Amino acid sequence: MTALLEVRDLVVRFDTDDGTVHAVNGISYSLEKGESLAIVGESGSGKSVGALALMGLLPRPQARIEGGTIHFKGRNLLTQSGQEWQRTRGREIAMVYQDPMTSLNPALTVGQQLSQVIRHHLNVRKPASRERAADLLSLVGIPNPRGRLDDYPHQFSGGQRQRVLIALALSCDPALLIADEPTTALDVTIQAQMIELVKGLRKQLGMAVVWITHDLGVVAGLVDKVAVMYSGNMVEQAPVHDLYRQPAHPYTLGLLNSLPTLEHGTRRLTPIPGSPPDPLRPATACPFARRCAWVVDRCRESPPALIRVAPQHSAACYRSADVNRQPAVGAQQ
Repeated sequence: MTALLEVRDLVVRFDTDDGTVHAVNGISYSLEKGESLAIVGESGSGKSVGALALMGLLPRPQARIEGGTIHFKGRNLLTQSGQEWQRTRGREIAMVYQDPMTSLNPALTVGQQLSQVIRHHLNVRKPASRERAADLLSLVGIPNPRGRLDDYPHQFSGGQRQRVLIALALSCDPALLIADEPTTALDVTIQAQMIELVKGLRKQLGMAVVWITHDLGVVAGLVDKVAVMYSGNMVEQAPVHDLYRQPAHPYTLGLLNSLPTLEHGTRRLTPIPGSPPDPLRPATACPFARRCAWVVDRCRESPPALIRVAPQHSAACYRSADVNRQPAVGAQQ
C-alpha cells in the first residue's frame, strides 16, 4: 500500500550573509492515511522548516531544497507548478500555525475568511460557503457559531482564535493536517482542550496529522509515533509508547528527563548541558557529541546513521543499546 506521505532524504538550506544555514539534513519519514506523527525537538532543530517544505511555503530565494523528495498520494510535490501547489495547499494539505493573531486577517470577519477559502477550493456559492463556515465553527466547539461569523478575530479569546484556525484548516476536508506548535501560546487548560479537539477530529474525519512541538509531554496520548529532531537531523523514530518506555538516543532521554512528573515532585529538573552546534557548519561528527554523557571517540569522527534498534524503532547513535537501558524519569505511560 502506498503511504499517504513519504519524505525521503529531504535537505533544506538557507543562504544568509553569514553563510549557508544547514537547516534540514536528509530527514526521512512516512505517514499512512489516518495516522498521526509528532515531530519533536528544541527551537532551531528544523521542525517547522520541514513542515513549510511540505506546504511549498519556504521563503524564496533565501531557502532552497537541495535534495530529497516529498511524495503525497504518490506524486512528488517538489515537481509541482505554482498552480498545482495552490490546489494542494488548503484542499489536500492544511496547516494550523502557532499564532492565530498573525495568521488571521484582523480586517475581515471570521465568516469572510472561512467563506473565501471554501469558495476558492470547493467552488460553491456564497450562501453555501457561509453555511459550511457555521458548521465548521460548530465542529470545533465555538458557541453560537452562526452568530459569531460576523465577529472579527480580536473579538474571540486566544483559545477560540486557535479553534477558528483549526476550522480554517479543516474547511476543505484535507487528507493531512499539519499543526505547528498550535498550543504554545495557550495556558495548560486551553492546551488540553486543543489536544482533545484535534484527537477527536482526527478520529471523526479520518485525516492524518503531523504535530510539531518542542514538548514531549503533550504528545504521549496524541499520536501513533514520534520523530525526534536535533540540529536539522532526525535522531530517533519510534512508536510513541516504545519511545517513552525505552528511548535509544541520548537527546530523547534528555528531553524525557527534563519533564516534570507528579511522582517526583521534589526532584530537580535535569537540563541538557551545553548548546546546539552552529548550523552554519556542516556536521562532521555526531551533532549531539558535545552535550552527550555517552560520547566516545567514534562519535567525534563521523555522524551516525539512523539504524534500527528494535522493530519500528530507529536511532542515530553508536551507543543506542546503552542509552536504551537507562530509565527515563519523565516517561509516564
